Amino acid sequence: VSECSLKQALSERALAEGALGRRRDDNKRRDMARVALEKDLQSASQYQYLLTFTEDAETMSTALMI
Repeated sequence: VSECSLKQALSERALAEGALGRRRDDNKRRDMARVALEKDLQSASQYQYLLTFTEDAETMSTALMI
């Protein structure tokens, strides 16, 4: 094995490891964004439920006053 082919193989391996590391980072960022989105959706759902409950309570209290 020549020194040139060994350097070439090491260079290709470093490039492949770099690409793998970037892919892992991308996956990690994507997972974090998905978790944040799920939390936002859960908060929005809870807010919508609270808003609906409040509107229903106001409607019932108005009906009781009449």
